[in-house]
Amino acid sequence: MMLNQSSVASTAALRLPVVPVDHQPSINLPLGKPRVNLSGYSAWASGHLFPATNEFVRNDFELTHRLATAIILSRYYRQPAVAFAHWRGQFGLHTLIEQSREPLQLVLAQVDPDVPISTAILHDHAHGHPPDSPGPTVEVLLLTDLGDSSVTHPMSESSSSHSQPKEVEVDPHIADLLAGSTARLIISCSLNQAGFAQITVTYARAQYRDSAVAEFTSQFRTICSAVARALQGGQSTPVRDIAWVSYQERARLLDFSQMTKPIQGNYRPFHNLFSDRAQRFSNHLALVHGCEEWTYAQVDYASSELARILVDEYGARPEVRFALFIPKSVAYNLAILAVFKSGAAYVPIDPDYPADRIQFVLDDSGASLVIAAESVLGRLPDQLKLPTATVDLFAQHPTFKEPSDFLPFPSSPNHLAYVIYTSGTTGRPKGVLVEHRGVANISTDQFLGDVYGPGQRVYQTGSVAFDGVLVSSLRALCTGSTVVVATDNMLEDLQNVNMGFLMTSFLSRLSPQDAPEMKVFSFGGESFLPEQLARWASHCVLANHYGPTETTVYCNVALVGAEDDITFGKPIHNVFNLVVDDDLQLVPVGALGELLIGGVGVARGYQNLPELTAKKFIPNPLGEGRVYRTGDYVRWLPNGTLEFIGRIDSQVKLRGYRIEIEEIENVASQFPGLKQCTAAVVQDTLIIYASPENIDPTDLLDCLRDRLAKQMVPKLVVPIADFPYTASGKLDRKSLPSVDHLLSSQTLYSPTRSNINTPQTDTEEELRRVWGQILQLDPDRISTTDHFFRIGGDSISAILLVSKGQQLGYQLTVPLIYQYPELRLLAQNTEKITGHQANVNAAYQEQVQGEVALTPIQRWFSAIGLRNPHHFNQSFTLKVSPKVNLSLAALSDALVALANHHDILRARFLPGDGNRPWDQTIPTARAVPADFLLLEETVLSENYANFILRVQSGLNLTTGPVLAVALIRDPDSTSQSRLFITIHHILVDLIAWRILIEDLNTLLRGASLPPKTLPFQAWASQLGDYAATLSADIWPTQVESDKPIPNIRALLPPPELDVNRTQAARLTTSFEFDSESTHSLLFQLAPKLRVTPRDLLLATFTHAFAMAIGLDQVTFCMEGHGREPWLPDQDITRTVGWFTALYPLVLRVHTDQSLLDLLRHTKEALQQIPMKGFPYSLLKYTSGVSMVERVKLEAKTPSRLDVQFNYFGRFNNT
Repeated sequence: MMLNQSSVASTAALRLPVVPVDHQPSINLPLGKPRVNLSGYSAWASGHLFPATNEFVRNDFELTHRLATAIILSRYYRQPAVAFAHWRGQFGLHTLIEQSREPLQLVLAQVDPDVPISTAILHDHAHGHPPDSPGPTVEVLLLTDLGDSSVTHPMSESSSSHSQPKEVEVDPHIADLLAGSTARLIISCSLNQAGFAQITVTYARAQYRDSAVAEFTSQFRTICSAVARALQGGQSTPVRDIAWVSYQERARLLDFSQMTKPIQGNYRPFHNLFSDRAQRFSNHLALVHGCEEWTYAQVDYASSELARILVDEYGARPEVRFALFIPKSVAYNLAILAVFKSGAAYVPIDPDYPADRIQFVLDDSGASLVIAAESVLGRLPDQLKLPTATVDLFAQHPTFKEPSDFLPFPSSPNHLAYVIYTSGTTGRPKGVLVEHRGVANISTDQFLGDVYGPGQRVYQTGSVAFDGVLVSSLRALCTGSTVVVATDNMLEDLQNVNMGFLMTSFLSRLSPQDAPEMKVFSFGGESFLPEQLARWASHCVLANHYGPTETTVYCNVALVGAEDDITFGKPIHNVFNLVVDDDLQLVPVGALGELLIGGVGVARGYQNLPELTAKKFIPNPLGEGRVYRTGDYVRWLPNGTLEFIGRIDSQVKLRGYRIEIEEIENVASQFPGLKQCTAAVVQDTLIIYASPENIDPTDLLDCLRDRLAKQMVPKLVVPIADFPYTASGKLDRKSLPSVDHLLSSQTLYSPTRSNINTPQTDTEEELRRVWGQILQLDPDRISTTDHFFRIGGDSISAILLVSKGQQLGYQLTVPLIYQYPELRLLAQNTEKITGHQANVNAAYQEQVQGEVALTPIQRWFSAIGLRNPHHFNQSFTLKVSPKVNLSLAALSDALVALANHHDILRARFLPGDGNRPWDQTIPTARAVPADFLLLEETVLSENYANFILRVQSGLNLTTGPVLAVALIRDPDSTSQSRLFITIHHILVDLIAWRILIEDLNTLLRGASLPPKTLPFQAWASQLGDYAATLSADIWPTQVESDKPIPNIRALLPPPELDVNRTQAARLTTSFEFDSESTHSLLFQLAPKLRVTPRDLLLATFTHAFAMAIGLDQVTFCMEGHGREPWLPDQDITRTVGWFTALYPLVLRVHTDQSLLDLLRHTKEALQQIPMKGFPYSLLKYTSGVSMVERVKLEAKTPSRLDVQFNYFGRFNNT
């Protein structure tokens, strides 16, 4: 019974748990297509008797239904790892739901078919407070209860375990739970005192089909009974033997399949059937092509005479192959009949094929003759070694007084009829060997048999190398109908035809007015869109013909009405269908499985591909003969028809998710106004092509977000006017427009924005252009109302923005950007620097030399005591554009200018006294390259690593150089070069690298560098003065006096340092996010949660690390960029040096803390850190700080920091 959604008061707001990536299904629970026009809830109930012992009930009732849930979901999702939510109760389901006293469990199951049922893996994860973390939630909620003994079940206790499910009244509590949660389906299981287990499946009617849920309920009951028997009977039954197909269900499936039906009719080859009809309908038109008309008698005579020549002159006999190289014409049909009559087999080749494919088919097929039309002889390969016979003489109207005396060869059922080449997944076409038994079966197919006959005109179109042309001609020429061969003017052809076969891709571009006499349109290929289906169904009968080439033209047919879902229908006579699981066992009605096709239409195999033949053509798992594995996912519907779900090979894996391309396309096809679409994965990005060209991408994506799991929503809509097709009428995916240029971060940031506020002033325009350059976004897609830090900006990006802005003359500062992060507000509160103001920093432009005070991070480096401090470097390898002819001389000049501009690159470090580990000095600038090492060398790839190590080993803090550059030439390509740069880390950080790489580019282009900012020497001096004014009171207390810090190192394997105390022996593990995940992190998740990407990464790492080791807090050594201004006019936006600030951070973790709570705690903990940790480094490492302040600081901070964390930001902005 249905319960309207409006009658349910949503009092039980329940957020179900998020499913881990490795347990997420590729598809939603396949219980019928969603029906958005329905509302409310329905329920189906069934039941089974349980063993009556109290001990069994107490111990195994929950386990039985949990295992059954895991098994049925694994089989429906077709994957071993599944997840569902479980809520258990002991005082009745109603009490459980109303009071919510019992914790909700996330059950992660690993269903291995080969393990005994007793060892099936079910992991419980407490879920008392569901997190608000992103990701799809579980689809199914299981409720189990042992306390409803007084409740009268809708299913009687006396009901048989094999009774059919019944539709029952929806429990308002269950409906309330559905309405207030993200669940799609709830399975509630309870047990009464008599040992009768009641199973009720409640669902939203908009999500699932009633009949599909009824079947699901029946299958769940069958699995429950099997699991209960297995648990009670020794528990050694493997999971794969847990039945979900009952005896009655198996009988129904075999009836649907037609496997048990006897062969109908007597075999007679197609060409013999045609000759029979030629005698009966001798003067009826058989073939028409434009103005050309042939009677049955003429076709019979001409084909017989051609067959005579093939036998007498070219040795035609069974298994001999003749290639047909003829365009669509009467001659093509004559040649097919002639080859059949001669006893040989034909190999169709489309003259429009590329030369390489033509040659391949001729070579691979073993053809001994080419039968060609004179008009296309010039397209044959130049080196053709086969004899050629032209068909044109026989394509002229014959004059005869009596029929030919040639006797057609009586081909046996297993003789080869033709070899048709289809596309192969490896790129190599594969030849399908089709026998006469299959051709004869199609010729006598009785589906719509009363429509064929004399006077009916049947349209023949499609590539001559496509077996779709036979859909029309075989049946038509055996019934006295007229075959109208397509010309180049399809619209004219269709004016006077009654029947025809077209791919849906062609049919969708026509209207009923184009075919006014059409009675029956047969179609195949891609699916119809609903509006196209309705348009044609009101005009004529629509028949879907399904069948791979490997099963001879078609094997299933379905009539389709305007309101019908398009299915594969039922198998034609002498053909059977089996739907099986991975073990080739039958799956029940409604469950997904692979379609196997058997019967007389199954082809012999593939030409010269024995391994593929053995893989695809297998012994019938349920009987005699062979079956063909289609690779199509289907399911039986209750009416005995097959519904297509998708291709096995169309399932793709993207960022750990399994995704069904067809499901995306099916949902998108229901979008109003959409004519056609196809989804694809390009560069690890899910996209969807859609027509017409004016489709609204934003609305389409919104529609998909409402209907699909998050991971299945495309990131980009590509509107196109028309879809490309192959000669056979199938979608030509290889010819779809390239989208490489659309997949940059700038496009994915906002591919379809329609609410962009454009600049109104010159300042807004210039700043928008700089924002685009810094954030790698298309400036035209940036709105003046955008927030810098919500579209990818961070503190490092802000520093770069200041630098770029100042080059344009704008008086930007980092605090100003934080104060006014919106573009239009920033433009209103900044102004261009006047000429007088520009002279304020003239002192910065002078050459710097002399002593430089060590900064806190440089003192830290000195204190760690590396055995070889000279090797502590940072390095980058840059590609040199092939358009640039970079010479060693030009590079040397640029490096000299770079070292003179950025004075710190000339620094040297001499041993200091007891208070100073090093004395840092900058010598006078020179016009010769004495401050760096410059090499040019051609390096083989196998020697590259050793060469790089040699260059890095050349650095020396005391004598120099501290900068080394190598111009590396590629031995295999004179136009490919790389530039390797290594600098001692004591002089640079990543912001400095950004500045240096950009400045080097500027110098190599011959341009001048921007003015200098505050020299590193002056900044270091000011730093000492500032440190003397600081007190430890500025730093927050981070330790609890009564709480010891856990020794994480004791929980981890001990480090194995080498004799040089390097980090080479440390165990390193790494991973990376792909571009789409990074985009989601920067532009979607972080802004939505109003946190920074660093906050997200830090919180998730803390959660994983603490949970893995068993900690309640983690202590971090954090790295900040250290470029925090404390004076109003302190400009270091273009200053090169090592500014990094180190500081401690303590994050506390609680067992009942959600990830969202931890993220909030992380953000708050970071906000308590003053000036991004900068004061801690000053107090800890600056010489001018008193010992009292240092002691106070140590008392407030952890004595040991176990994890070093550094977020570099978006480095590739320059």
